[in-house]
Amino acid sequence: MVNIIENKAKIKGTIKDIEKTSSMQGYCELRVKLDKSENVEGYPNLAKADEGSVILITMHSEEIAMRNLEEGKSFHAIVKKVFGQKYFVDSFSK
Repeated sequence: MVNIIENKAKIKGTIKDIEKTSSMQGYCELRVKLDKSENVEGYPNLAKADEGSVILITMHSEEIAMRNLEEGKSFHAIVKKVFGQKYFVDSFSK
């Protein structure tokens, strides 16, 4: 059993590529080069350890299209780390 720690981080990075997931219909994984993470008040920042690495962020395909996200663009969001270097978006930031 994996212990889950409630966490959040405000991240900045660059989208390396976007691929549909085989395990979650309607979702894609963004490979993002994580340049920087900042603390979100009241939560541990588990993304700090992944700075400089490429992380996987799972997002709904419609959200990706709506936000016009594509390879090479900047990515700014508040994320939650699930395990390893996998994340989900909590909210978008400027």
